[in-house]
Amino acid sequence: GEYREIIKRFIMNPANGLEINPCHYCDMAYVNVYTIDPTEDGLYFMNTASIDELKSKLDTKSADTINKVIAKRPYKSVADFKQVGQTLKRHWKDDKFDKTFKPTNEKRSNFDIDHVLDKGSCPIIALSLMNFVPSCQVCNSRLKKTRVLGKLGIPEEKLSPSSPLYDFDNAVTIQILPKPGPIHLKPTQHPLCYETVFDISDKDYEYSVNLFKLKERYSYHIIEALRWIELKQKYDDARITMMSNALGEDSEFTVDKIREDIFGADYTKNEHRCFSKMKKDILK
Repeated sequence: GEYREIIKRFIMNPANGLEINPCHYCDMAYVNVYTIDPTEDGLYFMNTASIDELKSKLDTKSADTINKVIAKRPYKSVADFKQVGQTLKRHWKDDKFDKTFKPTNEKRSNFDIDHVLDKGSCPIIALSLMNFVPSCQVCNSRLKKTRVLGKLGIPEEKLSPSSPLYDFDNAVTIQILPKPGPIHLKPTQHPLCYETVFDISDKDYEYSVNLFKLKERYSYHIIEALRWIELKQKYDDARITMMSNALGEDSEFTVDKIREDIFGADYTKNEHRCFSKMKKDILK
């Protein structure tokens, strides 16, 4: 609860140098925090809350109170809320709105913070700040849940991203392979003729690939990879070299810079964009 939000803010603060944007487990969903206006958020709740929600927040069972609150919608200011209290038998106190409807935390997030190593098997390391990773809610809340990554004899030190032995990037390669049948010059027009394959050289990472349903989930985004494959076919090394030579000796049009302008591999990696691993693997 309270400490989880503090950890989230620490991880997502660029000043701390972590530069984390995508989900640690799937690399296909961005994680971010955003700032809200607590007063506006409170007024939104006042204007949209159901009868049961209002009863709970206002701590009342009186239908008369709830009906009068609803009848005064829309609320445009805290003063509107206080004015309703003056028409009721119980008058709102000056801090009633702040204590009832105004959120105490201006920072919100669209992701979870997860322990990579569980508290049961690694009670000391599990509470280390470096054991927490940002995770999208699909990976953490719907797929991982309470499952332990280090089960089935998988060494814990190979699972923590802060460990020098963690090597998911080299142990797993994402490939896009054609299914049996005719070869298509424009793969993006025939996505059903290709399949996503996770080539796993270190079987200790197979459990993670299966747990987070990476093959199935990446298959939905196969069109992204097929686009990069098309670009590789169209702009091979020989053609990029010809383009560089034709554009002269301008330092803005070297082979490397033209390749980066076309594929954006460094941009995707350095700016921590989603699908950075898949792009790197496809562009090898």
